[in-house]
Amino acid sequence: MAHVQDRCCGTGQDGSREPTERHGHVRRWLASYSDSEGRRRSKGFDRRVDAERFLAQVVADVVRGQYVDPERGRRWFGSFAREWLAAQTFDPSTREQLDALHR
Repeated sequence: MAHVQDRCCGTGQDGSREPTERHGHVRRWLASYSDSEGRRRSKGFDRRVDAERFLAQVVADVVRGQYVDPERGRRWFGSFAREWLAAQTFDPSTREQLDALHR
């Protein structure tokens, strides 16, 4: 479900760790996980311990049902408000007032 990958070091033919062509150009540790809807997500870190802590928190949130998709915070208010208003059951006068406030 979740794992940490070293993106900057590979294994040489003799089994030793060797820098790859990405060394120094990307965050070294990549934390990968599946979100609550099954989509693969990942985030880069400079330190392995930070990546492991992040994964522990995300996995716990998914299991508890408290996971919040980071992309949901990037949504424009207008599109959210239109969707929310369409789903509500108001009296016509209340709907008119909320439409006016939204505009």
